[in-house]
Amino acid sequence: MFNKYKAPKAPRKSKKTSVRIWALNWKRKRQAKRLVAKRLPAQNQGYLYSLTFYAMITALITFISLPLLADIIFTPIMATFDSQIDNTAKAIASVNLSKQDTSSTAWLFDPDFDKQFWEDAGLPSSDDEPPVSTTAVTEVTTVTTTVTPTTTEVPQTTTAPETTAAETEVTTSYPEAPTSASDSDSAFNKTTYESGYESFLLSSNEFVFSADAIQKLDNFYAENPNYNISFALKDPYTGEIILQYKPDRVFGGASTVKAPFCWYVLTECICTEAHTHTDDCITLDTTYVYNYAEDAYTAEKNSPLRERAKEDEVFTLKDIIWYTLYYSDDDGYQMLRNRFGTTDFDKKMESIGSSDTLGWMKYGNATVSDRLLEWQYIYAFCKSGTPEADFMDETLNNTSYAFWYNGTGIPAHHKSGWSGTNGVCHDGGIFHSMYGDFMFMVLTQHTANNRYSDEIVSNFSATLYDVFTEYGEFIS
Repeated sequence: MFNKYKAPKAPRKSKKTSVRIWALNWKRKRQAKRLVAKRLPAQNQGYLYSLTFYAMITALITFISLPLLADIIFTPIMATFDSQIDNTAKAIASVNLSKQDTSSTAWLFDPDFDKQFWEDAGLPSSDDEPPVSTTAVTEVTTVTTTVTPTTTEVPQTTTAPETTAAETEVTTSYPEAPTSASDSDSAFNKTTYESGYESFLLSSNEFVFSADAIQKLDNFYAENPNYNISFALKDPYTGEIILQYKPDRVFGGASTVKAPFCWYVLTECICTEAHTHTDDCITLDTTYVYNYAEDAYTAEKNSPLRERAKEDEVFTLKDIIWYTLYYSDDDGYQMLRNRFGTTDFDKKMESIGSSDTLGWMKYGNATVSDRLLEWQYIYAFCKSGTPEADFMDETLNNTSYAFWYNGTGIPAHHKSGWSGTNGVCHDGGIFHSMYGDFMFMVLTQHTANNRYSDEIVSNFSATLYDVFTEYGEFIS
């Protein structure tokens, strides 16, 4: 019997409808796959941009922080190494000074040394010298003066003053020969200032720097506490030390050694009328070939001589010395070392009483005392009138790095030097002022981060010359 309440069956899908639904679903899936395929490269590209950005940020941070890390890590190591070198140099210096049987700086102003020095310098005969003038000097055995920079008046305290009736003639000969003040050290007054500065002037010279002048130096030291600065001013003709401070402190010599090394080459290694060799004669025109493997000091550092060698590798000895002194060229200095060695140079330094030898070191160490001594010989050679001397005289009077001149405006025969390894920067030689020719030496070292500063040398030189003018006015 028919049941009217029975649910009717769902209409049966036709095969045609099923195919349509399946085709629609397949189409949607295919479109979805294509959409995913399109999105993936863009997404990967975004990841690539992000990685590139983060890599650049990381490289920038590393570049900025690397010098700071290097200072933190290597500064203590280099300080320890420099300390060991300084101790070695001090030991060598003490041995050399002990052989002289004198105090640490007494030989610098020893009249006997000055007299013997000019006799050994190979100067022109007395027939070539101008007329001699003489003055009398009274010997004073010991005079100690103390100056307090806080007062305008200069209190003086003398101990054990003893005078003798003996008089000594002072001989003046320009430009080669300095005067020999006396036959004994008692011809000099020692003045010690409160801050540690010293003067050794002739007993007939009653000059004392004012408190205001000394205060200028004190202020400079106070404003630059991270610098060790030693200096000296000396009269090359009388042997007087006008003013000095810690002349025996040891510094890295840097390029200041190039002046005495070139002097050694020009006086000991070439043929002159006064100095002949039995071997092949070496002159300023002798040629040498630049060898990059042996003569390049470092590939990173610029060298004018090396640049010229790209066009012509052959240099005369005169060319090499000129590059070494004028440009302070390290490759030029290296060529001289490789061809003339350092053993005889060290013997030459020891023969004149200097402890600033090279040994195994590239540039050696330096003190104010020894550099002044070397420059006394260098300047005497420059004024001796030989072709080699005239060449060196002209070159030292016109160098490309002039820290003293930049600060003072006073021309000078000089040689500067600097090193980023131990933070030193120096200048020294003989300046030519309206008051005459005087020797100067300024050695500096940055103690905080080994970053040398030629500006410090120039500024200190300006202050030092300002102080010196007080003495210049006195002797005028």
